[in-house]
Amino acid sequence: MNTNPKSTPSDDVHLIVAKDEEVVIEHYPEDWIAFVLFWALAIIVFLQFFTRYIMNDSLSWTEEIARYGLMSLASSAGPWSRARRPISRSSCCRI
Repeated sequence: MNTNPKSTPSDDVHLIVAKDEEVVIEHYPEDWIAFVLFWALAIIVFLQFFTRYIMNDSLSWTEEIARYGLMSLASSAGPWSRARRPISRSSCCRI
């Protein structure tokens, strides 16, 4: 057992110094549109489930709205993600 007080490291000595960069979160209008479309779709699908299986009386419009909402969300997410982060030539498939 070492009882020498000079061998203990002081409190101000750090072996690893890590500095994090500042995180910048950018909110684009497309993000808010996708956010609203996603949650509207989730609420409509839950409403469809609730009326069909819990109340045994399905609303006729929920299935069509959910189908078209999913298609609009999927077709709009592709161009938005492509505009945000373009694909470089080196990451593309080479023929």
